[in-house]
Amino acid sequence: MEAVLKEILTKLVDLDNGFQEVRTELQEVKSGQKAMGTELQEVKSGQKSMQVELREVKSDQKAMRAEILELQKDQWKMRSELQEVKTNQKAMYAELQEVKTELRGNSEKIDNLTKEMRSHFKQVEARLDEHQSIFSIVSDEMKTMKAHIPGWKGR
Repeated sequence: MEAVLKEILTKLVDLDNGFQEVRTELQEVKSGQKAMGTELQEVKSGQKSMQVELREVKSDQKAMRAEILELQKDQWKMRSELQEVKTNQKAMYAELQEVKTELRGNSEKIDNLTKEMRSHFKQVEARLDEHQSIFSIVSDEMKTMKAHIPGWKGR
């Protein structure tokens, strides 16, 4: 019986040693679990800060989209205005061509008028020369003539 008791005692000691090992392992598991809990909290904290950053990025993205839309509107407006400028430029070019055509016509008219005025001036100059010679003749004759003209006293 003593042998059985020793065997039971040995088994109890072995069981106690096994429990001790289990307790040690359980403490290690609990310690590991605490470390994992701490790491999990850090991960959650990091996730929260990443979510905040993601919201900020989304907000910035929305603002940038709004700015891009505004830029696109301005670009379309500028294209429209450029088309108006091109249309006005074409109209001005057409008007310039008309002005050039009229200017060529006016230039020809001015040349013709100049020729006509020169011809007329030559005629007037010829008549003036003719009148001048007539006046010279009349003046010479009057100097030689001694007629009495009432109211003229030798002037």
